[in-house]
Amino acid sequence: MPPADELVDEMCAKGVKVARMLPGYDGHRFSMEPWCAGPLLEALAARRMPAIIDFMFFRRDDPNWNLLHDLSQRYPTLPIILSGWSGLASRSFYALCQVCPNLYLDTSRYSLFRGMEAFCREVGAGRLIYGSGLPRVAPGVPMTTITHAFISDEEKALIAAGNLERLLEEVN
Repeated sequence: MPPADELVDEMCAKGVKVARMLPGYDGHRFSMEPWCAGPLLEALAARRMPAIIDFMFFRRDDPNWNLLHDLSQRYPTLPIILSGWSGLASRSFYALCQVCPNLYLDTSRYSLFRGMEAFCREVGAGRLIYGSGLPRVAPGVPMTTITHAFISDEEKALIAAGNLERLLEEVN
């Protein structure tokens, strides 16, 4: 793999707007700690390129809250999109989002009963990104969670496309 700055420059030159990271055992087997992923995260943050961190590959119920807090604080210009989190321990995640404004949630596995409404109320619709879950999940389930949520049409539009479009427009 080329040095992080060169890699991100090449990604941008080829029109890539998002980086997906699979850090755990079933993924690419690397640590998200700054001593390992730091150079790549710094390069992504410099371009404001969102990093999707797929926690399905961590093989545990919850992400490492302290690590997420540290990454969010260390790289404040880096949009961090969590993927693969089902919504258990929402109280911890809501609190984390409230102190980490660059943290977002992909909705592909977010399956709590009335979770969408609770997230919008506690954190805000501006921090949810529609994720289909393909190829592991049928895309209709995550979309139905949004379309049938008791939230405003404006919030649904943000979640379904607006938030991601805004993040992609900010990539430089």
